[in-house]
Amino acid sequence: LDFEHDPLRFLLIRLSSCKHALVVSLSPLCADSITLDNLVREISGSYGERSKDEKRNGDILQYADYCAWLEEIFDKNDQDGLSGRGYWQSQNQLSGSTTALPFEYKDAEGNQGPPRSFVSTLRPGTVAALDNMARNHGASASDVLLACWLTLLWRFTGQREIVSSVEFPGRKYDELGYAFGLFAQFLPLRCPFDADDRFSRILAHVNQAVREAEKWQEYFAHEHENDPDRIRIGFGYEDRPSKQAAAGVSFSIIEKHVSIGRFGIRLSCVRTSVSLAA
Repeated sequence: LDFEHDPLRFLLIRLSSCKHALVVSLSPLCADSITLDNLVREISGSYGERSKDEKRNGDILQYADYCAWLEEIFDKNDQDGLSGRGYWQSQNQLSGSTTALPFEYKDAEGNQGPPRSFVSTLRPGTVAALDNMARNHGASASDVLLACWLTLLWRFTGQREIVSSVEFPGRKYDELGYAFGLFAQFLPLRCPFDADDRFSRILAHVNQAVREAEKWQEYFAHEHENDPDRIRIGFGYEDRPSKQAAAGVSFSIIEKHVSIGRFGIRLSCVRTSVSLAA
């Protein structure tokens, strides 16, 4: 696809007299995962009466205005600005070396092989246990999965600190809920390990680190990283919207692939009303 000259493409496929599939391809510079959800919501809303929340779309902050606002607050030297920039600078100073990925394939010239993906759906009993653990520790299902992911990498690599880029939606404010654009970003999150660690300690650390990164996310800039390519581990979690219906027509997302970062290895978790897959 040539996104430089054709950043948005639609392909409507007729599957039967009453079933169609719409394939949407667009540049990752234009949209994130939630933008695609909002696009489905907009298409569905055009078929019927919109909800009260969706009728507020006229008040949605436009992406250009958002960028201008972000630049303005980032340059401020008030208490929040100093604290936010200081937080990310301290995280960069604390972070260690590149995580060496085991069994990584490289050719004779040092290039990685073609990307591959594997999908696994968790069993209902496993999902129930995960939710129960999250409730008992005051965390989210996403926190538990991230803690498991970092712990697994620690066991494989033996490194005392794992640094991962964690995807944040970047939509802290209500005005951004239905907005279109690239708001999501990957923020570095570090997790130290010790041979005597209990998982409850690791989960508590991840929970706190995620909350702090979420609090200061608008103050992050890649200048805070000495080497942005050093963090080669990624993690993302998504709650996928349920099927929507309007005027006798139903809409649902069959598949969605979003790539806004390059990693040596990445765990992407997708939760729907009936399943949790990774």
